[in-house]
Amino acid sequence: MDDVEWPLLTVEFNSLRDHPMDGIYEFIDLPGVGEQFETFSFEAMVRLVAKDSNAIVPIISFKELARSDWKKLPDTVSSGFGARANIVICTHLDQIHGENLNEQLSIVSKVFWPGNVKGAASNNIIPCSSLMGLSARALLDLSKGKSKPNFTSFWDPKRKKVSHPCAEKILGVSRPKENYERMPTEFWKAELEREMKESGLPDAIQKLAREMVDQAKQRALIQECQAVCKQLRKMITAQERKLLEARRTKRDFDAAKKEFEDARAKFYALINTWSLSKTTQEQIYKDKLDRGIKALSQKAESFIPLAIKKTLNDWSLGSVKQETDIESSRAPEKARATEQHGTTVLTVKSVAHAEEFLRHSQAELTKSLNELRRDFVISVRKMAEEARAKRFQDLKDKIKDLDPKMQPELREEIIEDLSNQSVNIRQVAFNQIKNKIKTTKTRHSASTAFRAIEEQLAKPLLTQKQEGQSGDAAEQQARQAVEDLGFILRAPITAVATIPFVFGLPIWPWIIHSQSFHLAMDVIEGRYREEIVKPWIKDLARESEKSLTGTITASSQVGKTAVENALAREDARYKRESEERNQNKYGMVPNMVALNSSLWAAESALQTIWKELRESLNSVGETALNANDGLH
Repeated sequence: MDDVEWPLLTVEFNSLRDHPMDGIYEFIDLPGVGEQFETFSFEAMVRLVAKDSNAIVPIISFKELARSDWKKLPDTVSSGFGARANIVICTHLDQIHGENLNEQLSIVSKVFWPGNVKGAASNNIIPCSSLMGLSARALLDLSKGKSKPNFTSFWDPKRKKVSHPCAEKILGVSRPKENYERMPTEFWKAELEREMKESGLPDAIQKLAREMVDQAKQRALIQECQAVCKQLRKMITAQERKLLEARRTKRDFDAAKKEFEDARAKFYALINTWSLSKTTQEQIYKDKLDRGIKALSQKAESFIPLAIKKTLNDWSLGSVKQETDIESSRAPEKARATEQHGTTVLTVKSVAHAEEFLRHSQAELTKSLNELRRDFVISVRKMAEEARAKRFQDLKDKIKDLDPKMQPELREEIIEDLSNQSVNIRQVAFNQIKNKIKTTKTRHSASTAFRAIEEQLAKPLLTQKQEGQSGDAAEQQARQAVEDLGFILRAPITAVATIPFVFGLPIWPWIIHSQSFHLAMDVIEGRYREEIVKPWIKDLARESEKSLTGTITASSQVGKTAVENALAREDARYKRESEERNQNKYGMVPNMVALNSSLWAAESALQTIWKELRESLNSVGETALNANDGLH
């Protein structure tokens, strides 16, 4: 795909023309849940885009609320964006009754913001009829003059013109032209304005532009404020350490170093014990996965007879005809299926018809299996996130259970490092490869290398080749580290196989009678089970286990490295202090105290700004920064 030249399109949003926005913004129209197919993963696309976005706005239709697909959107958005959506647009407002609107909004609110007080999230749902609003807008543009536009300029019985839906609603369908000619110009324009207002589109655009732009700016400021505050906290800690080094005597230094060495031994013992528990945790989650695979297998096999039955009920032979069929006109409209000795037998006229039946039934089975795979992959990802969180939490709990008097500042530093490096699986993966990649000799830093590798792995059905890959050894190791996480960071590569249509071999149960072929459904079900479902289950189970164990392994490596690095930094501080003890630092103490006071004042001011920004961010549910993400 790297050599594909994509066209660059410039699109002017007519609906946003009266809404000036200060700044440059990128709008990405993501595909919908129902637009997923074998070589495209909707969830992978959303995660890839969401991680670099300031806002994501799910768009659902009031007509689709009875379905269940859209209810997966909150988790999909959260997995990539790191938070729940703040705004949801509901379209087709014109197709629901006004008295049902509050009930419909409540359904959406409960799915996107569970736990909120009833009605609390209503302001974050934008109902509108985009089609009717755009239609009214187009008619208003045509009606800017003193007289009404020509009837034929907007009326389109084939409904291809954007202006037609609103015109049809105002004029009716029985005598639209006569109604239009009798209608005064001012009344016509007033009706258009009313339809525009009732569509909710102007309010939706205004709120969407305001909420997305303003909240994007505020979130960016909050994140920058938080990042600066963390750096200030590190500077304050380092400065306090410098003051301590400048004040303490040789005896105090030796005692402190001895305490650190004793604590270091305990930390290493703790790490070793925690590392041994990795095998136990892997087995626990493997057992969970095995139970899930067993249930998946049973459900997948149940789809086989359903796919065959649906094909038998819906399939028409009209799409494939032989020349003899045309000549004799004896081609049946439906395939003939009969019960023979307790088995359903399909009778067709030719190999081509049999082949067509197999294609249709396998396509139906593939559709069901792909939907099942999507749900299963989501559950495995949730399980992996749970395993990651538990792995790091176990380590933090063990560190907290140590003697409170033992190196309290070092313990806090380690726990903070673990929290920062274990926000989600993507962060774990980045920290895992950071030490491997360092800075490559050619074109990548750790961050850009990780991004390049992740974007490659996000391509659907991509298979990594060991030979001929670009990059040095460190980058190769980094790429493999990310690939070891399986479909946690990319789309699953497990595909549904299809059985080739080989009719010269004794694969299919053809019973040839004069001018017809009889297919036994029980044998076909068996072939589908053995040749399609079981290999598919096996591949998906293997990839799921790889993803799950890869997450636990990566979490273990990152956690261990975080503790070891913190101990190494502390050891380096003692070595530096030992080497610099003879230098006179007492004259620098007043300046160091003044600097530390300034840093404290700056941190306090930033915390106040951060608090004000958070309070001004009027949103419901979880935001891009959770409420417990304070500035420490």
